[in-house]
Amino acid sequence: MSHEFELIAKHFAPLGAIGDPNRFLVGQGDDCAVVNPDTRPMAFSIDTQVSGVHFFDNDTPEHIASRGFNSALSDLAAMAATPAFFTLALSLPKHCDDDWIAAYAMTLAKLAHQWQIPLIGGDTTTSPTLVQTFQVHGYIDQAPLTRSGAHLGDWVVVTGTLGDAAAALQCIKQGKIPADPLHRAFYFPEPQIAIAKAIAPFATACIDISDGLLADLGHLCHASGLGAQINAPSLPLSAEFMATVAPDNQLTTALTGGDDYQLCFTLPPQHWSQIAHLPLTPIGKITEQAGVTVLNANDQPIPMAKSGYQHR
Repeated sequence: MSHEFELIAKHFAPLGAIGDPNRFLVGQGDDCAVVNPDTRPMAFSIDTQVSGVHFFDNDTPEHIASRGFNSALSDLAAMAATPAFFTLALSLPKHCDDDWIAAYAMTLAKLAHQWQIPLIGGDTTTSPTLVQTFQVHGYIDQAPLTRSGAHLGDWVVVTGTLGDAAAALQCIKQGKIPADPLHRAFYFPEPQIAIAKAIAPFATACIDISDGLLADLGHLCHASGLGAQINAPSLPLSAEFMATVAPDNQLTTALTGGDDYQLCFTLPPQHWSQIAHLPLTPIGKITEQAGVTVLNANDQPIPMAKSGYQHR
């Protein structure tokens, strides 16, 4: 592996020239990045991913870069923030040679061009374990969407489909190749930035689904001081998910598998007609009773043994 400064100059410096150069005064290559002031509020988020925990040791650099970058941007989507720039800390084991780093940086470059956000700083070091940490920054053009604004009687709505990434993970652990939509959901999650912008004027609270819907909706309810009911038959599940996951495990996988990087938000019912054309699914409602209850087709509670991914 090249010397740290040679590595940065060769592979990561070009990512600093992406997007609007007027956003910052000083970018890569100095002790700090210096950002031009902006009248809009700014959202910050940071995510760390560790080999063997968040991705497999033998995953490709393209897969690792995409999972890290896109999952970080998903936090900006949850607040309907417009991505502005990012920083990266990368701890590299010896097997990550120049070819590996070139492929990793090329994937980041494609994603950064897609979202028009430059890499304005970061750090690289050697490590026994591959670790990547993304800090993302975004501008907020309206009142920020938070977890704490849900109202009694609001609908609970989700974007996309649930459980696809978890289904892909099951396949990979079994030595099988997941169907393409499942594979993409796991390795190339799509941050829901555009939909977040569309729902922002109407939603009362929002969270991105990273630890599983049951856990993340629970966080939203706790922050709002309320509870929720989910109608199990209403959950949006893809055909590939249903063909992959055993029927008796589909509900648990969809609700607790995690890595969806979709959005879960609350919405006053009277606003549904204004966003019903989007790929959204109402799945329940906000209630006064604390906690999240899952109901079957007969409106009877379904016991859930787990709530989602547990952070340690």
